[in-house]
Amino acid sequence: MKYIYIQMVVFLLFLNFVFPTCLYLLINKNQLNQTITWTVSMIIGIVFLALTVILYRWYCRKTNTNFLVRYKHLQSISRLVVLSNYYIQKVTTKGKKKIIYFPKIFYKSDKKANCITITIALSGSVNLQKSFLNFGESLELALSADLIEKNILPGYVEYKFSIGDLRIAIEKVESVDTHIPLMKGLEWNIVKTPHMLVVGGTGGGKTYFLLTLITAFLKMKAELVVLDPKAADLADLESVLPNVAYKPAGIEKQLRLAYEGMLKRYDYIKSLPNYETGKEYHYYGLKPVVIIMDEFVAFIDSLKKEQKEKASRYITQIVLMGRQAGYFIVLATQRPDAQYLSGNIRDQLGARITLGSMSADGYRMAFGNVDKLFKPLTDSVGTGYIFLNGYTPIPRAFSSPYIPVDYHFMNSIAALSGGTPGAQALEAPSGNGSGGVEPDRKAKPCVDIKKDDMEDGI
Repeated sequence: MKYIYIQMVVFLLFLNFVFPTCLYLLINKNQLNQTITWTVSMIIGIVFLALTVILYRWYCRKTNTNFLVRYKHLQSISRLVVLSNYYIQKVTTKGKKKIIYFPKIFYKSDKKANCITITIALSGSVNLQKSFLNFGESLELALSADLIEKNILPGYVEYKFSIGDLRIAIEKVESVDTHIPLMKGLEWNIVKTPHMLVVGGTGGGKTYFLLTLITAFLKMKAELVVLDPKAADLADLESVLPNVAYKPAGIEKQLRLAYEGMLKRYDYIKSLPNYETGKEYHYYGLKPVVIIMDEFVAFIDSLKKEQKEKASRYITQIVLMGRQAGYFIVLATQRPDAQYLSGNIRDQLGARITLGSMSADGYRMAFGNVDKLFKPLTDSVGTGYIFLNGYTPIPRAFSSPYIPVDYHFMNSIAALSGGTPGAQALEAPSGNGSGGVEPDRKAKPCVDIKKDDMEDGI
């Protein structure tokens, strides 16, 4: 970048001082105007410089482009094309090499969205076209950017990259309707993209991100069920939130009650006089119910076979059936295990986030087999990758909301929930949220659960 600044400074010096000076000498030599002095020449240079700065700022504002960044990117792309031999040349009759084809590359920047778009014309030889169709990773490294989208258009291939710092402060995580902002230009719509998987090892920032989600759901007026098998940070919320469980029996009971509440709410919705097929819970004025479960793989793995099957079935049913009734689940783990999180269930978790550095197998289990270059993370705390089904075509770089050192989650959550230390409720979230009478008709689970599984005291 420093070489670009040197080139720009030399250019501005020439434009604003050397040129006026040459003009002065030319005028003096021809004696066209004897009143012009060196002082006037310097004033002209300063005026030129001011006009240049004004025009530059106007151009940047008009096009949402940083000219120096644009110049650096174009220089990097050109160097990459030349070093990769992605051009065609021939030898002339005089023995000199002449370039007869150089790819057409279009650059578009959007400062507001913190992204750039590189469009390449698919012309030239067949081999070159194939190379440009797989040019994303090379561009990603050359531009020090993150590839977030690839589109194949008639005669062109388009690559979209995110640049700059997209992290937002936790104060900016203000839920609007069913939307939770996660980064600049990226929101999680819990209805369109239901359920979430959060994967992160020790020190990756997983706990702080879950606490951030809890504050966001409370601002959404959601009913929360918090399950922490480790009896660690999330378990501390029992003093300010109801429905916090950390012992195996309590966790199993909360999962069962959430499942039963989901079925009751389905029946309640269908009994309403204004019921319409296809409408979600918020159409009927109901609150979302969110189950946040940390270390779910370790929890299920610690259970006996029969208990393990029951807990897995409850989670599966909520994932498969919960969206329309307004029941959502956030599963967190250090490592997704295919034994307890099959590909079919993983794909139903519309939002998937990894925090901290992971192995290739870890990324594959979280996102499946995707065409994405997962670069090593320099600052692994709170950073990783995110995939939102229907919004991000491929996983993209992610930075969790910034949390100041003096921020206290316990105080914030207590203020949002109205809880006080020691105020712990044992009741599960309501099935219909209104106290209405249950209809006789019963919703059916996607997978049959035995009657004795529904009895108390799992």
